[in-house]
Amino acid sequence: MDTPLQATDALRRRTGSDIVGQRDLIDWLIIGHLANGNLLIEGLRGLAKTRAIKSLTRNLDARFSRTQFTPDMLPSGITGTEIYAQPPKGGQFRFAPGPIFANIVLADEINCAPAKVQATLPEAMEERQVTVSGTTHAMDPLFIVMATQNPVEDEVAVIHVLRAEETAGLADADATASPPPPPMAQPVIFEAARDIAAIHVSDQIDHYMADLVQATRAPGALSDTPMPGWRAATISTRSTYGPFCP
Repeated sequence: MDTPLQATDALRRRTGSDIVGQRDLIDWLIIGHLANGNLLIEGLRGLAKTRAIKSLTRNLDARFSRTQFTPDMLPSGITGTEIYAQPPKGGQFRFAPGPIFANIVLADEINCAPAKVQATLPEAMEERQVTVSGTTHAMDPLFIVMATQNPVEDEVAVIHVLRAEETAGLADADATASPPPPPMAQPVIFEAARDIAAIHVSDQIDHYMADLVQATRAPGALSDTPMPGWRAATISTRSTYGPFCP
């Protein structure tokens, strides 16, 4: 049986097999999973933003959902809602889960949605739960929200990859090609996260991370030279640490 490191390396290779020029992006996607984080990568439209996510999810034993955010969207379109079910005798309300109840959620063009819709995500991302009509619904331990972008470089190589996929799709179903390897199981992700959490970190590194957090709050304290535009927002101490070990 592969170790978590070997399984993670295999996941990186398989994910990168049909993604051109995305080595750094793939690494960040995997790091986001292992660190129990959420990723936002901005990019232009029409550049196959979901391709890297779908490639990753094909190699993971995980449920994937994609939601296109629009100006007319309601919060229930993300979280789900209570619906009234009327059987032959009596009737009752039951919860119909929305697309947020998945392991990997692609929030596509999230900035297009109203603020009240965007506000439905923090509880799920931080608390791993969603509250609808006063009732709290727990989510799976493996949960990550992503928005991705693909680079515009290497376009010829991208065309080659797409053509190869089309050719493979038209090939005879009885071809002798080897079956794809099994997807990476979720317990392997958790085991890898525990290995990461067990890495020794010296007090000097902890102090250094705390200094970086302070630097985002008061950059002028680092230098007498003005630094306009040096930061967009401050960060919290918790953002420097986030592995999860269920």
